[in-house]
Amino acid sequence: MPPGRNIERPERAEFKPLPPDLDIPYLIQSTPNFEHVTRIDARNINSNTMPDVEEYIHDHVIKKGLPLVIENWHLRPDWSSWIFNVQWLMQNHGQDRISVRDLKNQVDIPMSFGHYLSNLRKLASKFHPNNFDGQGKQQRLYGKDLDCPQIWRQTLSDLLPQSTFYLSPIADLMSSLPEPARAENMMCYVGHEGTYTPAHKEMCASLGQNIMIATSEEDELPSNRVGAAGLEGSSVWFMMGREDREVIAEYWLAQLGHDIEVEKHFASVEDLANAPFTVYIVEQKLGDYILVPPLAPHQVWNRGEYTLKAAWNRTTVDTLEFALNEALPKAGLVCRDEQYKNRAIIYETLCKYLRVLKSDNDVQSPDFIKGLSSREALASDFVRLFNLFNTILLDQCFEVPGKEKERSETKVERIDNEYNVTCSFCRANIWNRFLSCGKCVVQGEDGDEDCYDVCIDCYARGRSCGCQSGLKWIEQEDWNGLLEKHEVFRSMVIEIHGTVSAQSPKKFYDALAELPRKTVARVCHEQNKVRPFVDVTKDPALESDDDTATINAKKKSGRLLICHVCKVRHEAWKSAACTNPGCSKAYCYGNLWRAFDMDPCDDVLVKYDWKCPVCLGICSCGACQKNPKMKPHHPRGTFLGADTKNYVDPRSVEVLVDFRRGNLSWLKPGEVDPMTRLKRKRSVEGDGDVSTDDGHARHFSTHTWSAVNVQEAAVDKEAAPHVPIDPTLSTSDDGSGSEANGLAAPHSASEGHPDKSMNNGRHSVHDDSLPSGGKPGGGQYTLSPKSFTNVILPFTFNLYHSISCRVLSD
Repeated sequence: MPPGRNIERPERAEFKPLPPDLDIPYLIQSTPNFEHVTRIDARNINSNTMPDVEEYIHDHVIKKGLPLVIENWHLRPDWSSWIFNVQWLMQNHGQDRISVRDLKNQVDIPMSFGHYLSNLRKLASKFHPNNFDGQGKQQRLYGKDLDCPQIWRQTLSDLLPQSTFYLSPIADLMSSLPEPARAENMMCYVGHEGTYTPAHKEMCASLGQNIMIATSEEDELPSNRVGAAGLEGSSVWFMMGREDREVIAEYWLAQLGHDIEVEKHFASVEDLANAPFTVYIVEQKLGDYILVPPLAPHQVWNRGEYTLKAAWNRTTVDTLEFALNEALPKAGLVCRDEQYKNRAIIYETLCKYLRVLKSDNDVQSPDFIKGLSSREALASDFVRLFNLFNTILLDQCFEVPGKEKERSETKVERIDNEYNVTCSFCRANIWNRFLSCGKCVVQGEDGDEDCYDVCIDCYARGRSCGCQSGLKWIEQEDWNGLLEKHEVFRSMVIEIHGTVSAQSPKKFYDALAELPRKTVARVCHEQNKVRPFVDVTKDPALESDDDTATINAKKKSGRLLICHVCKVRHEAWKSAACTNPGCSKAYCYGNLWRAFDMDPCDDVLVKYDWKCPVCLGICSCGACQKNPKMKPHHPRGTFLGADTKNYVDPRSVEVLVDFRRGNLSWLKPGEVDPMTRLKRKRSVEGDGDVSTDDGHARHFSTHTWSAVNVQEAAVDKEAAPHVPIDPTLSTSDDGSGSEANGLAAPHSASEGHPDKSMNNGRHSVHDDSLPSGGKPGGGQYTLSPKSFTNVILPFTFNLYHSISCRVLSD
């Protein structure tokens, strides 16, 4: 840490619920940075106006990144009110078993749909204008992510514009995947007064759609209104524009003390009113159809006796570009699972579009796309998809042009592509190549083996199993077949352009030879060789440390390098050595990440020649700050640290950077005030880029504020009696009665803390109801007899090298 710097973490903003009688129109009118959301009347939409509406949606929502409401769908003659109501849901799905989220205690409670619906009035009645903050006996039970009835899906499909609907061939590229590989994301949400969704961005930068299909009505008799029971249902949306997302993320981190990427905090009205960006507010009522832009943060608060909504996400070429360039790297850092299989969608869509273009969208073709606007639009999307595919495929190639011998010596195992391989660390979906450890195989009670599979993005950044090296390459698609596909796609792009020019895409190995950096797979290939193997079955306490002679030999051979900032000796593979002639300085990756914004892979390891911060003239260590020629770099934004222990596979380690630690000690002097730093961030977007660490910074607190609001996190034992136990579920399947007590383990990846179960990986069918692809029932695991001669006790190896992502770095 720089001398004299002692920057504390920002005070973490507490949860402040909205009062039931909050006047939304007055709130917007009286707050300078609050604005209404643009609205379109659905009654004006018909076959003649539809092209203009679709063009406006694309311009406003996708290009400008602003929210939009299409209202009054319930006033159209084709609105099916006979099925869009709670009574129909009760009669037709009342016996369905669902999981209701207890927001206060962060657990899922199993019950029947009918039991939950029949108790909504009782739940809402506990919220009064003078008693709504959760300090009493109110429960916040949210029916979220519930299966949408098939008849609702079909009816909405016939009603709403196909250009905005789920799995529409012209609007949702998820439809390109085989049916078993598609993510089921058309869901229902049933809420009552006081339930909410924290601030978040749609997963994988997708487009969000949400329509209110039923609400409680205002009871005409005041005597029947008890608390929020008998009040009209609505949902208040606080939405922000995509262009403000960097400032919003910084405000959440520096001012509120939360990370918006992990979806845990609902910002108060006061905090939003003080924010340095525009907040768009809409009170969603019956028939309001809300369109959410990709990468645009938003949060939702439910009001009244009940609200009933249907929601889904769509993937388009625009969202895929946002996902690969921004959303997926950020999600990977905090280990947010990737359900939408973006890379697979790109490949499968290219294959589909190629067939459509060759057949000229013949109506007799099995790939015929009904409602396709024009061949030119499809061709334009094909070119954009090819550019994404080209980048993906290049980074999966670990070969170096001209080194055919090395290529032939590298063994790659081939497995069938079942679209279900998930990174054991970051939970990203893996398309084609990845690394797998043959020694860290575990076995569940059901007999299924669980391999430790890691994506190339994680391994290149030092994330892996405790073995660290010796991993084998595996691919799901035949590499030569992919190269042939690449050439076919490239030829179609040239045909679309109509001529060969300097801008035409190159053949694969020509493009690889011209790439000014190493590929990510190449980085993994090299790191897999230089990182030392660690036997996770041995207790490191029994291993002898290096003696003085060994240490001196390492120093002499250059295997120990002193970090220029922290002055600590690190193994050479844990340090970045400057390649500038005449410079012998080295930096540990932790300092590069925190002080200079340098990603271990993207900014260091992929480079053939890497210049250190001193040679770049931006070093901010204590000594260099005294150099008048130096322009010390200061982090562009706040990073509080990514504590992923609740999400990663327990066999995991981080060996290059401890991503749990933040960069507060390196923020610019004089900019401790978050608002000052936000103004600088808005005006100097894209200034110099770098990151460092010193010896003191290595001991920065790892406190993660896991339970700041104790009253919200604590279990309210007096709350349970207000909603009686569902008689149909009074006894659990095993007779233990745990379901009757409402203590089901959380499984919501977006709002809960998944248990630390192993990742099923590629040998089991993915179950979306289990955290991180975890094992049902949280059963015990043992190392596979196929991996070790002596089978050790369950999780014994975890005590040594894999305690909840134990960090073996700076």
